[in-house]
Amino acid sequence: MTKSTFTPVLSRLRVLALVATLALAACSGGARNPGTPPLSSPSAGVTISIKIPKAPNASSRGPQYVSPATTQMTIEIEQGGVPVSGYPQTIGLTPTSTGCTSTLVDTLCQLAFPLAPGSYTATISLLDASGNTLSGAQSIPFTVIAGANNSIPIVLGGIPHSILVSTESPATSEVQSDSQIAFLGASSVHLSVVATDADGNLILGPGAPTIAASIAAVSSGSGISVSTPSSSAPNTVSLSATGFGSATLTVVATPSSGSALQTQFSVLATYLTTTVAGSPTGGFADGTGSASKFSFLHFMPGINLFYNLVYDSGSGDLYVADNDNCAIRQVTTAGVVTTIAGANPASCGFADGTGSATKFYAPEGIAYDSGNGDLYVADLDNCAIRQVTTSGTVTTIAGANPASCGFADGTGGGAKFYGPEGIAYDSGNGNLYVVDTINCAIRQVTTAGVVTTIAGANPASCGFVDGTGGAAKFNLPEGIAYDTSDGDLYVIDTNNCAIRQVTTAGVVTTIAGANPASCGFADGTGSVAKFNAPGGIAIDSGNGNLYVADYSNCAIRQVTTAGVVTTVAGSPGDCTFATGLDSSIAYPDGITYDASTGLLYITDSNTVQSLQL
Repeated sequence: MTKSTFTPVLSRLRVLALVATLALAACSGGARNPGTPPLSSPSAGVTISIKIPKAPNASSRGPQYVSPATTQMTIEIEQGGVPVSGYPQTIGLTPTSTGCTSTLVDTLCQLAFPLAPGSYTATISLLDASGNTLSGAQSIPFTVIAGANNSIPIVLGGIPHSILVSTESPATSEVQSDSQIAFLGASSVHLSVVATDADGNLILGPGAPTIAASIAAVSSGSGISVSTPSSSAPNTVSLSATGFGSATLTVVATPSSGSALQTQFSVLATYLTTTVAGSPTGGFADGTGSASKFSFLHFMPGINLFYNLVYDSGSGDLYVADNDNCAIRQVTTAGVVTTIAGANPASCGFADGTGSATKFYAPEGIAYDSGNGDLYVADLDNCAIRQVTTSGTVTTIAGANPASCGFADGTGGGAKFYGPEGIAYDSGNGNLYVVDTINCAIRQVTTAGVVTTIAGANPASCGFVDGTGGAAKFNLPEGIAYDTSDGDLYVIDTNNCAIRQVTTAGVVTTIAGANPASCGFADGTGSVAKFNAPGGIAIDSGNGNLYVADYSNCAIRQVTTAGVVTTVAGSPGDCTFATGLDSSIAYPDGITYDASTGLLYITDSNTVQSLQL
């Protein structure tokens, strides 16, 4: 099997319409190529006209020839199954060959062959200078009639040497190598499939090989299939998938003359990551797309930091807790980044106020109130919960100013937190739920600023215990998500490498990950699944699925309502920052979900990425 090669879409294709004309004339000779043998006492003759273009014609698919690489022809003529004397014969088809004339655009060769009247068959092959067969036609019947002028059009079939496969939807699909095609799962994509001759010229139009495609080894749940080329689009096939997975695609080019050519590809229906804003180099700059800069810090002594983001379903904007820059940033749907609270250059501290007059110290979690557009921020090093209005006015609603870290329920400044990271908003009653990381507890903050502990012990007692209220134990939890359908909370118990559920009654259960803690990487159900320092969590309230940013595994994991964990993006074996189809993910931490499009947004390597599943 000849190795396949690849090219961009059909706008760059080189056209091969492979046709010759066999003219029958009442004559006794004419201009003969030196290789043409004389026949004794012919009473008629055959003239074959071959037009060879100097370059591929990209504007026509009509029947006008042969490959530009053609330099010679072999011809066999038989009568009644018996070879005619002097055949087969090889004849030159260059501009200097007898019977050939050249212009700027083509070389026309008119070759005369004397033959007696009668019925014949001819087999013609056109070759390049190295003797590779480029096109041909077998057993062409024709009749020589004395005194008559006749012509028989002959479509020469192109001989495939390789198969070019390219995508017609480069935004959501790509031919990644000579053996793999990737496209966005749960979608369809058109592929251009074109055969080439031995000299790389594309074979299109009359005489082109027939293209066929088939799918095998389809992975469960992927629903990958391939269409059959139509008569109106003989070089186009469509790959489709109902989900995500893999399959094997076989493509066959069958010529009218010669042997069929087959090639195979592994097909991957997968995810797509795109940079919305930021650059891996990091920094602090407002701007658009990669011109903007964030600085996400993950480690501090004794604690993992958490840089989260939240999605505004009304406008499509994102809001980011830029922890190392001590600022709150807005990212529009166009990728325009602005700083709405906090100073630029970064000035960390503790100050209420408006816009750049405000100060945060390592803001981590962020939640959004869709009713009025306010944001709520877990200000880690200030041990406080801050509110940011649509005008950029920042106030402290729980926790003391100046910062006073500790563990105390109470109201407003009378409450104490120690390293709060995750935060979620309940739009039904306006309550906030805070992951009080170093206190290993889940806290509730009402609209009146009243703080209570709903799960975890006071004084702090970290560990791994399911139970109710103060009997439950966590170990440096980070992310939190609120389920609008039933009021339950889902908590990332980071150091226990587990996903925990907290009901409205304060009952804590482990829904994924082992107890006692067993960190690592494994898909599976319940305690069979393993995570490694997971950070952020988002929920699809439509079906209850959770999405987890599994930081040290460099992967995004899905957790169903049945506790089934699967990896939907990234791989623990590759933590390199990249974008595109089936790309690697480098240490994701924050994550949020857009229910209208099904997109996930993640924070990864000082960037905000969209993840299309």
